[in-house]
Amino acid sequence: MTHLQTSAVASKSTLSKHILPLIQLTKKRRELYQQSQSYSHHPQHKIFTIIEILEIIFSFLDQSTLRHIVGLVCRTWHSASRRYLMIVTTWVDTCSAPQRDATLSELSLGVTAVFKIESRNRKRRNTTPLLQRETEENRLTLHNHIKELTLEGKQWFREVVLEYVNDLQRELYPLIPYFQTVTSIRLDNSTQRRICLHTILTGCLALRNLEIKSVMTTDYYRPSKLVRNEDAPTLPITLRLRRLAISEMLLHQPALETILASTPYLSELSLIGIRKTSHDTKIPNFDRVSFLEFVSGSCPEIESLHFSFKDTKTFENDHELERHLSLFPVLHSFSFTSKDATTHMLRLTQTLYQNRLTTLEIVKIGATPLFLFEALYLFLCSSPQLLHLKAPHIKYYTEYLNMIDPESVNNSELRRSAEALRNAWKLHSNQEEGPRIWACRNLRTLHLEFGEFFGSQIPQAPIRSRIIFGYIAKVCPKIQDLYIRRPNLNLKLEGGWCLLSQLKELSQLRIETMFLDSMTENDLAWMSKSTNLSNWQKVRYQVLAKRLRAAESVHSGIRFSMGCFQRHRGVDMQVEEVRAAGGLDRVADVLQKTSSLRATTCWPELELLEVFYSDHIGGGVPLAAYIHSVRPEVRLRV
Repeated sequence: MTHLQTSAVASKSTLSKHILPLIQLTKKRRELYQQSQSYSHHPQHKIFTIIEILEIIFSFLDQSTLRHIVGLVCRTWHSASRRYLMIVTTWVDTCSAPQRDATLSELSLGVTAVFKIESRNRKRRNTTPLLQRETEENRLTLHNHIKELTLEGKQWFREVVLEYVNDLQRELYPLIPYFQTVTSIRLDNSTQRRICLHTILTGCLALRNLEIKSVMTTDYYRPSKLVRNEDAPTLPITLRLRRLAISEMLLHQPALETILASTPYLSELSLIGIRKTSHDTKIPNFDRVSFLEFVSGSCPEIESLHFSFKDTKTFENDHELERHLSLFPVLHSFSFTSKDATTHMLRLTQTLYQNRLTTLEIVKIGATPLFLFEALYLFLCSSPQLLHLKAPHIKYYTEYLNMIDPESVNNSELRRSAEALRNAWKLHSNQEEGPRIWACRNLRTLHLEFGEFFGSQIPQAPIRSRIIFGYIAKVCPKIQDLYIRRPNLNLKLEGGWCLLSQLKELSQLRIETMFLDSMTENDLAWMSKSTNLSNWQKVRYQVLAKRLRAAESVHSGIRFSMGCFQRHRGVDMQVEEVRAAGGLDRVADVLQKTSSLRATTCWPELELLEVFYSDHIGGGVPLAAYIHSVRPEVRLRV
């Protein structure tokens, strides 16, 4: 046998030994793959394309995630998530023909989650017969259109809002049979004279939230009345209602008790500013004692409570308050009016629900008692479990946020602020220890008004605004809903508005002030997305950061002193962490970080930004136009 023949035999044996098994394995894998494709069931990795599973997942997601992330995954996720987006469609009863057609076309898309009806034809005696006839035709057209869409399965509403409704018999009741998927109904500024909730509650079986706010118009000075349905005095079914809120109404106590008797799963009850007496002999006076005892027995799962009268104090003394609060052992959210608020009420509420009260709300009705700010200050410094504080009309003095030793300050504004705090502390406080830091480090909601003890020689001094913004950003970094009110709030770069950019979880920001200074692009460019910031603006911010650091080191001369923060009251905070929260150095840090290559988007979760002001000083960059150009995805109201 020659050498070539020997090599050929060896190569053939090698091929049969190593290569052929690989070819056979490849054929076998191909056959298995073809068999798997012929199976009727879906593979394991297709589970997240099942609509029923996706709907359960999407129901737990917030609006920002649904709007900006979920819809970009695939077409299936995009179409399934649109049902959970809170897309608002507004219907006006006096709309023109083009507006009516546009609204009906929007409803036909089948993506409306919030349906809002505005009744502008409120004063019927001042309207012409032609306008009344057009309004009635528009209403009938709307009702027929909703009926067709619902029967075809092309529309489902989650929330319905009606404003200035004066005839529920025409505007709401005919639509009740088509609101089977509605979970929330709000009647804002209702002028309906007599309201019977029997039709709404028995028709909308999926209802979880019901809100009614009455308003007295110029042609009718009496409030709306909640009455009982005489044809059906009791509700035949058990309702799934979880929240009931009624404001500024004259309540018929038996009618309200009939509703509460059928809502054993009610977790939130809010009766704000109800009328205690009536000129109508058919509606007796409201008995607070018997009513609260009835609520505690019929609704054992009450977790949030507000009960207040309009013209009189709700509780005669603190002993009555303590006795009635003890009826609700699982309460963790409490609300009262500024008229009823007392220093002892805050302390008593904190004592009864120690380490359990997560929400505190103070509603503006009547005058606010003097020195309530001191009790609120002590409450915030000793409530580490607090998550939500809503008191936008309760003044909290900026001096309580200013932790500066007045003897070591060169700045006249800072010295005046620190001396005011020290003098007020000696006059109004029985505490021997010095100022403390808020204990609510996990605060999610903050609605508060800020002011000064003795005013300021320079009302719009930047240092006072920086103290507010810097303190909130440092002490409460997890805030999601922020509402700040102050007569003179400086929103320029020196005012420290940019310090709020450290709140990475912020989703709603509302600012209310009287005067708004003229602003430049440098004052607002920090809120742009990092990719939208030009190279020139980055260089400009680096130069401004150096100037601010130099100004801080030359003019401030501050030596901060902080009172001892007790460990059992929350997370211990060191002096170094808050000593310069409102300094120019912190503003410089924000500018430096914004101009860096690793800059991130400011407020990535932001959905709503509102800035209210009474007067605008000077020219400068238009605030609304500039913010809309750099953050078009955010709902803006200026």
